[in-house]
Amino acid sequence: MCNQSCHHGITFTVVADGKLLSYLHVMDLCTILGNALDNAIEYELQPKNPETRMIHVKIFRKKKFICILVENYYEGSWNRKGEKG
Repeated sequence: MCNQSCHHGITFTVVADGKLLSYLHVMDLCTILGNALDNAIEYELQPKNPETRMIHVKIFRKKKFICILVENYYEGSWNRKGEKG
């Protein structure tokens, strides 16, 4: 994954507590992260300012939940379903 993102000038950072994922099967983890990262990389490769190309992954515990957060820079605005704007 880094090979593709680094090749296109995408800054990629990860903050993760890997122990939280030890109960997951490797294929399940690859499916979850692979899909999220593929989507983020696809957006970051669209023509835009190369200095804003970034993807940040954070894996953490929040109360009794394990959270996997994948963020990427987004230009524009978005509305929740049903909202106008």
